[in-house]
Amino acid sequence: MRAVVHELERLRLIVLQKDACSPEGFAAIGPDQEFFARTDAIFQPWDPQADGQELCRLSRATRNFDAAECDKELGWGPRRLNSAAVEAHSRGWFRVPYEMAHNPTYVLPWAFLTPEGEFFAE
Repeated sequence: MRAVVHELERLRLIVLQKDACSPEGFAAIGPDQEFFARTDAIFQPWDPQADGQELCRLSRATRNFDAAECDKELGWGPRRLNSAAVEAHSRGWFRVPYEMAHNPTYVLPWAFLTPEGEFFAE
């Protein structure tokens, strides 16, 4: 199990709540914010890359991404929208100008559309 956990953590698919008193060295395992963006195309009926491009298209007019507004427009819900937004951010299509405050609904509540994102919006 330690090898599997190490590999998943190395690939940035999971995060660990470290615990020096635990024999495994951690108390809990959870998905990294990129986990769903990297696995949804396999396990869900949607593709985060294509969805990220759709978010770029919706954000093109104002050059700003607003998760709540996009969610209203698309009706995807936070689960799918978060996956697409993280994918767009990891590909450099969105830029976050500062460290975001924790938002209980959206991983990336707001961002700027980058020139690369504008290109992929076409």
